[in-house]
Amino acid sequence: MAKRKAAPPKTVKVEVLLDVESSEEIAALQAQMDDLASNADQRLGVSDGSEEIQAQIDALKDVTADAILTLEFERLPGDLWTDVIAKNPSRGESALDLTYGYNVDAAARAAAKAQRGGHAFGWCAEDGKSRTLTDEQWDDLFSMLSGHDMTEIRDAIWNLNEWAPTMRLLAAKKASAGIETGSN
Repeated sequence: MAKRKAAPPKTVKVEVLLDVESSEEIAALQAQMDDLASNADQRLGVSDGSEEIQAQIDALKDVTADAILTLEFERLPGDLWTDVIAKNPSRGESALDLTYGYNVDAAARAAAKAQRGGHAFGWCAEDGKSRTLTDEQWDDLFSMLSGHDMTEIRDAIWNLNEWAPTMRLLAAKKASAGIETGSN
């Protein structure tokens, strides 16, 4: 346990666009990229158009570079994460929530704002420095973001607190059982 306590916390960065119109264009282009990736043609030399779409995304990001904000999130301690999800019951009409048993979107917003003992688990990374946001600043930021950006934040927080720990546990179980995982 001492080794784990001494390890630096795992964080993930998410870039969001404060220019909602450009953010929505990027989201639509990213959806096209995702669609192409799921229908990939495996023949060599056949262009699927993804290079052109990525160039459009990059151009939009270049034009709006001053509107890009980098957020960074750290995995919450288990007891704090379980408190967050317990306080955000699932919405009955949401298949996503019903799958996980809690309101995934509200839990991610709460986790972004979470603090303990003066330590924030979500912050703004500007010019190599971390800036903690108040609850009001988080709420203002969330109200300005596109659905795509909010989904990116939600997915990053969910991956840190649910997916990654689950995958590490499964890999450890397989390793202890002597099962080849392809990553060990």
